[in-house]
Amino acid sequence: MTKETREFIQGRLARRRADLRAATGGLREAQALAVRVSPAWTVLDALRHILAWQEVTLRSLDDWLGPRDFMPPTEDEDERNVALLAERAGLGLMETLGRIEASYERFESLLRASDAELAEVGLAPWGERITRLQAISGILWHDGEHLREVIAALRL
Repeated sequence: MTKETREFIQGRLARRRADLRAATGGLREAQALAVRVSPAWTVLDALRHILAWQEVTLRSLDDWLGPRDFMPPTEDEDERNVALLAERAGLGLMETLGRIEASYERFESLLRASDAELAEVGLAPWGERITRLQAISGILWHDGEHLREVIAALRL
């Protein structure tokens, strides 16, 4: 297992940015709404889902030891995802992509924190007690999973 150092996570962030460009370069809104990555989600839904979890992760990192009362009040992952997606249902492709990139910029900035700050343990929005560095790593891993689905769906 790879030790997830700051440098490893910075590399993962660079890969996610490249994945985002590969997935969405030349993508049009109509295509993002028409192509399905699953029976339930279009490409745009998948991108909004990525954004939703980035935003709640960043909100958690901003108040790492604080409450998570901004999360939908359910323990069911599917219900939580539906609620988070519904909050972003009005976002178009370009706004969604712009906010994802802005989130990546924030993660890049957060990775410049001190070792002590990155090692601080708190509660991730998905309910796991982990370090700040692990939270950033986890959300970037999550993004990669969904970006690969988007790329695969658009290649069909």
